[in-house]
Amino acid sequence: MPRRTGKRVWIACVAALFLCLPLFTDAAFSQEEPGGPVQGGEPRAEDPAAAPPAQGEAGAPPEGGQGEPGQFGGTQQAEPMRIPAMQPGVDAAPGGLVEPGKEPDVVPPSVIFERETAGEPKAQVEEKQQNPMAVPASVAMTMDYAASSDFEDLPGGYSHTRANLLSNYKYFSFDYEFRAYSWSDSNKFTGGKKDEPFEMLHHTRFGLDYYKNFDSVWGWFAGGDANFGFEDKFERAFGYTARAGLYNHWTRAFTMRMGISTTQNEVQSLNLPVIIMDWNAEAQKRTFSGTFGFPVTEFRWHLNDTSVLSIGGKYENRCWYLSNTNTVAPKGYFSTEDIIARLGYTQEFFEGFTATVGITGYFKREESICDSVTQKLYILNPGMGVGAQAGVEWRF
Repeated sequence: MPRRTGKRVWIACVAALFLCLPLFTDAAFSQEEPGGPVQGGEPRAEDPAAAPPAQGEAGAPPEGGQGEPGQFGGTQQAEPMRIPAMQPGVDAAPGGLVEPGKEPDVVPPSVIFERETAGEPKAQVEEKQQNPMAVPASVAMTMDYAASSDFEDLPGGYSHTRANLLSNYKYFSFDYEFRAYSWSDSNKFTGGKKDEPFEMLHHTRFGLDYYKNFDSVWGWFAGGDANFGFEDKFERAFGYTARAGLYNHWTRAFTMRMGISTTQNEVQSLNLPVIIMDWNAEAQKRTFSGTFGFPVTEFRWHLNDTSVLSIGGKYENRCWYLSNTNTVAPKGYFSTEDIIARLGYTQEFFEGFTATVGITGYFKREESICDSVTQKLYILNPGMGVGAQAGVEWRF
């Protein structure tokens, strides 16, 4: 089946964004220490009289408290976090070992992690250490409506409504998607067949994702999905996706994930990159954060503690097996590849519970129906379309 190159353009744009982001990252998220910026990996000599007072002296900064956002989060304050000097060779700051009586210029992730998990149960702290990027337990429901779009190369068109139920717990995830289609003039491209190609489709996914640290900076991830897309039965409906790669806490504000993903079923064989950068994930009010990469990119503006505006897009592909009694394509399949853009607003009503509304746009839609009996292929490819989305999520 012929494919376009829309995803190649997506990957090229994301790569260009990655090259540009470091130009302003350090300036936006670093603060100079007394004595000027770091040059050649060593701090500039400071005036002893201007050195900050030691712990216990008048004017010394209090112990505890939160500082700049680190690799495991944190809340940004006016001054960078100051911590007691560490033992040589233990979580030493970049540029060499910490000399006795001095404090590091960069707060190590392990110290930030200890401060943020102070008072939490031991078992919960150990789980965060082993799997720091695991998604918290959550349940979400969403509704999407895509307005009618005409096909590019065939007469007719369709609109569709879909409902999703999604859940996550530790390393596991599950989602179920129901779609209802409304066709127009479908008999004009099906050879005069009166029945519509299909009315309802179902898709289920069971997922597993695991993250493991090598050290405080590098780690690896691996996971996969078992997918079932069907019209009325599970027959021949199985497909799978596998993915693996590395992640890196690039700076205190950035985490990068890089890897490969493969999707296989009786219809599709796709090998795609996984390139995702999480920026300022612990952002607070009146700040920005984002997730940039493939297959998901999103930019967020945190208006306050409970309200977020977001804009982004994602690449999505699906495959459904049609029933043996389907009058248009018996024992056939329906496959889609879409780029979906969204402008949304999210409001948190109480801790962990949020509601989202948004406007969606559908681009680069590559869709087809294949009749496995006659091997006839219907290339649908709807034009650009618009829609709406609403949903709720509860994290606990």
